[in-house]
Amino acid sequence: MDYTIYNEKKYSPWSTCSPDIIILIFKRLDYKTLLTCLSVCKLWRDVVDFMGQSQGGALWQKLAELGMYNKGITLKEKSTLNWRGVYFNSLLWLDHMDTINVKLVKSIKIHCVRNIHVYKDNIIVVSVSDVKFYNVHTFEVTKILRKSCTDYQESDHITVEHNEKYLFVRLKHNSTAVSFTGHIFKLINDCCYIVDDKCVLWRIICCDNKNEIKSILRIHGGSESIITDINIYENDVFVLLRNGIIYRGTGSCWDFEVVCDLNTSDFYKSSVFSMYQMFNVVYSVPMQNGSTSESDDFSKTDEILMACPGLSCATPHGEILFLGYEDGKIVIRVRKKSREISHMKFNIRDIGDNPIIEHAAIEAIDVCEVNDAHYLFVLTKFKIFKVILTHANNHSEIGVNET
Repeated sequence: MDYTIYNEKKYSPWSTCSPDIIILIFKRLDYKTLLTCLSVCKLWRDVVDFMGQSQGGALWQKLAELGMYNKGITLKEKSTLNWRGVYFNSLLWLDHMDTINVKLVKSIKIHCVRNIHVYKDNIIVVSVSDVKFYNVHTFEVTKILRKSCTDYQESDHITVEHNEKYLFVRLKHNSTAVSFTGHIFKLINDCCYIVDDKCVLWRIICCDNKNEIKSILRIHGGSESIITDINIYENDVFVLLRNGIIYRGTGSCWDFEVVCDLNTSDFYKSSVFSMYQMFNVVYSVPMQNGSTSESDDFSKTDEILMACPGLSCATPHGEILFLGYEDGKIVIRVRKKSREISHMKFNIRDIGDNPIIEHAAIEAIDVCEVNDAHYLFVLTKFKIFKVILTHANNHSEIGVNET
C-alpha cells in the first residue's frame, strides 16, 4: 500500500475512504484476502466485522476457520462464544501474551478426582464415585452422573467413558454403546479415535445418528511400538509411538507413513507425552540437580521436541500449549512464526488463596474461552482452581494497525 508522510506519521488515503465504497470492494474479495484486510487498519476491521455480523455469522465462521489453527475446532468446543468471539480470543493468545493478567477467582476442595475437561460452558469433573458438571461461570453443579470411571468426555452427540479396562462410546440420543479394551482415546468434533489393547487405532464417527466404526491403523511389535498419543489436524491423524516414531495418516484411504523419527531413548523413562500443533512433541524427563528448565530441540522438519523435567501434565489448546509441573508451576507457550516462541509462567502457590498448598503438583489443566478472557481450570490432588486470564487489550484494539 502506498503511503505519504503527513506530520511525520504514515498516512493511508484508504483510512478516510467511505465505508460504503469499501464494502462494495470487500464483497468481491475471497475469504483469504478478506481475512488479511482485518489487520490493515481499524476502519477495515470494522467494515469486515459489520459484513460478518450482517450475514448472521456465516462469514465470521468462514474467516475464523480459515484464520485459526485446525479450523478453530478446539477453542470453539471449549466455549459458548460465537465464531467472531472465538477468533478474537485466539488473537489475544497469539499476539498479546505479554499483556496477560492472572487472577485467582475461586477454588474448591475435592476428593479423589481423576480428571477434568471443559466442554462448552461446563467443567466436567471425573471422580472415583461420580461425574459432576459445573457451570464454568458460577462453579455450581448442574448435573451429576452416578458412575465410577477413570475418565469421561463428551461432544455434541457422543460420550466417551473410560473405566479401568474398557472404553465405551455412546450416542447421546440413545443408549447404544460400542466398547473397546484400551486406554487411549481422543474425542474431537464428534469423532473419537481409540487405541485398543492390541495397538489397533479405531475411528468412530457420529454420522446420521449412527456410529460409523473403522480400524485405520495397526502397529506390530513389542513394547517399543506402543502408541502413546494421537493428534488430529484437519484430515490428518498423527500417531506417536514409544520408540519416537511418528506416523501420519491422510485422506479417506488412511495410508500411514513415517513423518518423523525422534530417535530418543528418553521416551522410555517418560510418564507424560503430548503432541501439539501437528506433530510437535512435549514429554517429561526426570529432574536432574533440581532443574525444571524446558529443553527445545528442532527436528529436520522444524518440529519441536521438548523435554521437560518435572512435567506432570500437558494440555494443547489450538496453537497454545499448557504445561503443569510437580512444583505447582504452570507454563503457557505459543509458537508463532518459524522458531519464535512466546510464553508466560506462574505458580499456583503464588496466586492461591493459601500460599501453603499441600500437594501442589498440577494433575490436569483445561481452559474455557469467554468474552475478552480465558478461564483456566487447574487440578491438584485436593483442589480445583479457577483462574481468570485477562489482557490489557480488548477486541476493539487487537489485530489491527494504528492507522
